[in-house]
Amino acid sequence: MRPKMERRMAHLRKARDRGDRFSVQTPTSLSLLAILTALVGAPTLLLVWLLQAAQVLPMFSLVSLAAAGAAALLAWRSGAERDSDGITLWDVAGALAFFGFAAGMLSESTHVAQLFGLATAA
Repeated sequence: MRPKMERRMAHLRKARDRGDRFSVQTPTSLSLLAILTALVGAPTLLLVWLLQAAQVLPMFSLVSLAAAGAAALLAWRSGAERDSDGITLWDVAGALAFFGFAAGMLSESTHVAQLFGLATAA
């Protein structure tokens, strides 16, 4: 009975000692974060430059959700850890999904319809 209790206490101690959980600790994860930021930032700047102002937010939502799906698929296929001490692809996919859903909620339905050509611009 005693070893089981010690394992449980060790697990609780490990969970409590994760004060630096959200810090980037290795150069590999920092370079991965920079590459993913560039891959998402470049299309976003292109969207702002090419689209009308009313259509930027709905398109940003679509691009962010597509990038989140790609990052999650890549994280799943690569076997990335979900409970890592640093930033992983799962964290990036979650952040991209958050931004995509937030942009979608802030978009107006008429602008989304205009984006897909279902309504004329008023």
